Amino acid sequence: MIVTLRCNLCRRKVHFLASDLVDIVGPDWPMHEPVMPCHKHGREYVDMRARMPRQEELGKLPVRRPAKLIQTWKTVMLGDN
Repeated sequence: MIVTLRCNLCRRKVHFLASDLVDIVGPDWPMHEPVMPCHKHGREYVDMRARMPRQEELGKLPVRRPAKLIQTWKTVMLGDN
């Protein structure tokens, strides 16, 4: 499945593979809530839609894929989560 995020103000459109997004946000993420905000306008103007790719799009549709996962560290007190 292809998930498309589109900002309704700047009209920027980005395509992702649904399987990549599930790895990042988990399987319980609601499909009507955008996964990422627009870099200019925030999350409230972003529309998220899912669809199956068409045959003629193979090899022609640019899809964003994670290149590598970066783990971040934080300091917490022992016993806190």
